[in-house]
Amino acid sequence: MSRTTQEFGSAHTQKKLAAVQSYLSAFTTALKRQSGELIYIDACAGSGSSKPKERTGQAPLLDVDDVTVGSAVRALQIDTPFDRYIFNDAKLKNVRSLSTIVNEQFPSLANRVDIIRTDANEALTQIAESTD
Repeated sequence: MSRTTQEFGSAHTQKKLAAVQSYLSAFTTALKRQSGELIYIDACAGSGSSKPKERTGQAPLLDVDDVTVGSAVRALQIDTPFDRYIFNDAKLKNVRSLSTIVNEQFPSLANRVDIIRTDANEALTQIAESTD
């Protein structure tokens, strides 16, 4: 399988992703002793990494060679893991890339991860209907 780095975001995206990762870590730590299953759902998971889009006629906000780790991979990196992870993306190449990353970098979590390929709205409807 192969990995894909999609073109997405800017320097602002890196700040948002860092905030998300910090929040997820605090969230799972605070709720680790609660009953019930903690599920991380990312309906637009992407490929697992991105590089900033090149802007025509403008100076880049980041070096276009910089690669940003995406939200799905950041969720897998936190110290107190979720009970389950559900990742979705409409693009086959992103689903394949994310699957490769999970299997190669997070084999101990692979049995907790479901990766689906459909429209985000359809994915959320399916997940809501099949999850208590």
